[in-house]
Amino acid sequence: MAAALQQLAKSAGEVARLERRVGPLSGDGPRPRPSRTVRARAAAAGAARWVSAASYLKKWIVLGVVIGAVAGLGAIVFFEALVACTHLFLGVLAGYQVPTPAGEGGFPGSGSPARPWSLPLIAGFGALLARQADGA
Repeated sequence: MAAALQQLAKSAGEVARLERRVGPLSGDGPRPRPSRTVRARAAAAGAARWVSAASYLKKWIVLGVVIGAVAGLGAIVFFEALVACTHLFLGVLAGYQVPTPAGEGGFPGSGSPARPWSLPLIAGFGALLARQADGA
């Protein structure tokens, strides 16, 4: 009886290893996919294992690439925000077309704003936003 139980346990272990490798062998259907949280934790654990096993140089190269990518994306977002705000506040509200460099089309811009009275209001609004963001 003990030998039969040992053989059953051994075959169950082999089935479990095989199912981990190729998927479920029974007709119960596919296993449910782990949630995003579980996958994120597994990815974080894998990254932590890699960081602990990686050499000093590899760690700094990866860190430098990640910091550079984040800084580059931040610069792109900042530049596009400046372009959008310039268009909104000067182009739409003040009626002033900003001149562009020769390499970007060389548009000479408009001579003066169509609504010069709006410039102090736009500057004051910008100051209020900056003060609010500063927390004062």
